[in-house]
Amino acid sequence: MLAALMLLGILPLAMMDFDRLGDGDDDDAPAEDTPETGLRPEDGADLLDDLPEEEMLPRGDGMLFRYGAGDGAVTVEGFQPGVDRVAVDVSAMQGTVDVATLADDSGVALTLTEEGAAGPGLSLTFAGLDALPVGDIVLEDGAAGSVPLAEVTGGEAGLAPADPDAPGGPGGGGDTPGTDPTDPDDPGGPGGGGDDPGLDPVDPDAPDTPPADPDPADAARLAELLARDGAAPGGIEAAAAGAGPVTTLTQGDDALTLEDGAPGAGPVSLVDGTPVIGGAPAPVVDAGAGDDQVTGGDAPAWVFGGAGADTVTLGAGAGFGGAGDDMLAAEGAARVYLDGGTGDDTISGGDGDDILEGGEHGTQQTGPDNDVIEGGAGNDLIRGGHGADVLSGGDGDDVIDHFGAEAARVADAGDAFGWHVDDGADTLSGGAGDDTLILGDTDSASGGSGADTFVLYADGGGAAEITDFQRGADLLRITLNPAAGFADPPALEIVPSGDGANGLVTIDGAVVAVLQGVPDATTADVFVEMRADQFL
Repeated sequence: MLAALMLLGILPLAMMDFDRLGDGDDDDAPAEDTPETGLRPEDGADLLDDLPEEEMLPRGDGMLFRYGAGDGAVTVEGFQPGVDRVAVDVSAMQGTVDVATLADDSGVALTLTEEGAAGPGLSLTFAGLDALPVGDIVLEDGAAGSVPLAEVTGGEAGLAPADPDAPGGPGGGGDTPGTDPTDPDDPGGPGGGGDDPGLDPVDPDAPDTPPADPDPADAARLAELLARDGAAPGGIEAAAAGAGPVTTLTQGDDALTLEDGAPGAGPVSLVDGTPVIGGAPAPVVDAGAGDDQVTGGDAPAWVFGGAGADTVTLGAGAGFGGAGDDMLAAEGAARVYLDGGTGDDTISGGDGDDILEGGEHGTQQTGPDNDVIEGGAGNDLIRGGHGADVLSGGDGDDVIDHFGAEAARVADAGDAFGWHVDDGADTLSGGAGDDTLILGDTDSASGGSGADTFVLYADGGGAAEITDFQRGADLLRITLNPAAGFADPPALEIVPSGDGANGLVTIDGAVVAVLQGVPDATTADVFVEMRADQFL
């Protein structure tokens, strides 16, 4: 006698006592005097009663598939839900039985496993189906009678195989939380009743409550440090909302190693040019004056070097070098934000899509700022700032901006030609990937392999050098200074250099770019525009 039935896997959790089926008044009890003959029941006969022992029997317009609980692995080919049916004899199984559904590319399977057994006694795979046809399956327990599987599962077919962890209604799958059978308003576990909250179908691991608000003093201190070490003011308030506890080091030469945490936690995004760390509040380190060394782990953190030649290494989060010749590096696959601040800084990215900035992004330069930035792997965003910078993207589809003025990063601020130029002679290298290189007319750029776009801001004061322009693959896009006196429309021409080695890109007769090694470049390789300054 089967005592109980437990549904696991993607079916809801339920218990079924088969002893109740032994009631002598049960209409489903098999009749003792009906001979087991004939291949089709009479009209109106109960298909659950007195079934012949053949494995497959016709039923109306469909077929009846009959199995025992010890038949092992069986594949049911060509099953028609709503037309065919299955009868499973479970009388040989004792105690609690696990019934589960599994799905893969071959179909959906029903498995019955007796408690304590090494494997399932029966595994029925319905070839070509993506949901279990519970309405067409009957469980039989000998003299005790029979019960449709749909009655045990609440009439539901279980979850679709695409998302086995999504919560379902009572007794089966779906997108709504399960309910407690004794309390319809009480959310249950995935697939059915219970007292545990149902899982979030979008993110099963998401916390039930948002992170606690930061301490107001920590938020105020983080805002102060962001302003001190050069963050764009427009996003400081949003960034300060992610402040954790603040650690302040001495004014001397300090060394600090932060603890590891959850890898990849705390994604970094930009709000009006300022980094914002998502997730729970991240710890804040103010290294202060001195030549400090701060090493972060996998957990996100805010690190501010302050004055001095600092070394900052982060696996996640945001780091600022501050004043001085700093060395900043990202390690690992998480996105990291690094800003060198004033000084001649060396910055290197990791394997993630990092945001790397040389610093000094205001309209006026306040100190030395000749930076060296290497993006590494990933689709990096690199901004040089004032000074003569050397900027390399490395692998990935990188965006490399020779300047990246603070004003140009503010959403809905408009656009002005002056926001895109500085006086330094920068060197840009895209590396592998389809890169975008933004340069001025005193800069030199190499796209590397891939289909690259060179965006040149030209005012007629010099000629940019592009060292590896590829006809038919790369594009030169020129934006002209509207106040430089160019004709409207400007006259674009590309002519060979005097020695025939290079292509000279001219606007109204003035050379604005040199395409090295491409004397046969044509106007099809170049796009020219001139936009009026807009301040919104």
